[in-house]
Amino acid sequence: MEPSYEQQRCQVCKDKNWRQLDTLISGIWDKTQQELSRQELILPIGECGCCGHVQMMKVYDEQIFNKLYFSDVREPSMFIEAKGSEFSAYQQMINFFKPYLLEGGNIVDFGCGAGNIFNEMKKQVLPEMAMTGVDFNPVIDDPNIGAFPWDLNSTDEMPKQYWPNGIDLAISTHVLEHVVDPVLFLKTIQKQLSDTGKVYIEVPDCSPNTDLSDIAFTNVVHGQHIHYFSLSTLDMIAQQAGFRIIASKQIMTRTTPRVLLILEKAEVKTASQKVQENASKVVCQQFKETQIQHKLLAESILKTIKAKGKAGLWGVGGDAYTLLNNHPDLVEALADETLLLFDLELAGHTYLGGTIHCSRLLPSIDITVFMTPLFAPTRAKMHLISKAWESDVIDSYVGSRNG
Repeated sequence: MEPSYEQQRCQVCKDKNWRQLDTLISGIWDKTQQELSRQELILPIGECGCCGHVQMMKVYDEQIFNKLYFSDVREPSMFIEAKGSEFSAYQQMINFFKPYLLEGGNIVDFGCGAGNIFNEMKKQVLPEMAMTGVDFNPVIDDPNIGAFPWDLNSTDEMPKQYWPNGIDLAISTHVLEHVVDPVLFLKTIQKQLSDTGKVYIEVPDCSPNTDLSDIAFTNVVHGQHIHYFSLSTLDMIAQQAGFRIIASKQIMTRTTPRVLLILEKAEVKTASQKVQENASKVVCQQFKETQIQHKLLAESILKTIKAKGKAGLWGVGGDAYTLLNNHPDLVEALADETLLLFDLELAGHTYLGGTIHCSRLLPSIDITVFMTPLFAPTRAKMHLISKAWESDVIDSYVGSRNG
């Protein structure tokens, strides 16, 4: 049966032989009316039957990109702040690529955002290097760091005006999963390197040996993530782009699985067989665990309503939308006002007939309120905000290391 959407080719082998793994329901709120409605994005994820790569099966057109990147929805920060003597995620990155820093050389961050890695580097005693950030719209306010606006999905030849002798170390953290064509993206970087230049890459780790105990509390599967990589599929993609992996490390930062790589130039090699150790296990497990956690939350809410007469939900986002869609008993509780919704930005709107109250009321409210978001860094901030409150705020999700 032909799909009802424009199907994307595998961005590694260019085939269209898909095995669908699951479907991510993403979207944004339409806030033009008092009653909220959801502009859904239906995003099927598949495994390529030819090479084994896992990616979104739907073509990401301008409309999808606008909803995911240019609305008021932003992918939340994926890392929880380090505590005490614990290394931050950025310190861990720098420690990994530090051996490849060259005194008097240059370092270029492809997908630099606000320049967080450079900001961390400047706090440390490291070889002096010229720094340049490249992004769609680099948000770097340090005059000593170059900023080069560039479409990371562009097929055009990138000029070398900032590095005429080539790049000594290119870095790109949590970008490869976002770009349309990861092989083309790496080829673009490869052409910019000096003869001895290296590349540091980091992506969410979807290797089969990844610790999946807290996978439901991550944003590994996310609408902005077009691609899902294991160490084996990264090796395949690197070879196809003219690289080889010379160093790799798999680490877990709280709930977030990460894979760190150093690449160097090598002969281009095309995949000759399907990679079995791909990202499919991790992707499927996140969908499964998410359903389990939402079910447990729904049961806790209904149990509280039965025992105490009322309960609240703090946070009206994607998790609240999915939770209410899949648990009609909660919608009934909204209708009879035994379940109340709380959100700072959406206060004053209604959803499914229930009024969304301002979360500023929560510190002294006399009902039990449950945190809605699954994502551990978001709940860590909610714990911090509510630490001194007199009210009964519950994080009912089990097994999360978000403290």
